[in-house]
Amino acid sequence: MVENARLSDAEEMLQQWLDNHPEDQEARFLLARVLAWQGKNAEALEQYQHLLSKDPENGDYLTGRAMLPVTARP
Repeated sequence: MVENARLSDAEEMLQQWLDNHPEDQEARFLLARVLAWQGKNAEALEQYQHLLSKDPENGDYLTGRAMLPVTARP
C-alpha cells in the first residue's frame, strides 16, 4: 500500500495491526513514517516518542523524529 501511495489505507491497516500487536516496533516505525508522509506530524511525533521510549539510541527513530517540522515538536 505504501509503495502504491495508498497512505491512508496503509495507516488504517497499521493502526489495526498495532491494536492487536502494540509491541511491534517495526510496524510502529512504518506507521510513524506514513503519518509524516501524510503531513500528520503531531501524530507521527507521538509514534516516534513511543518508539524512542523503548529504544532511545535507535538512529532511525532519532532521524525520523528530527525530520519532522519544528512545529510538530514540543
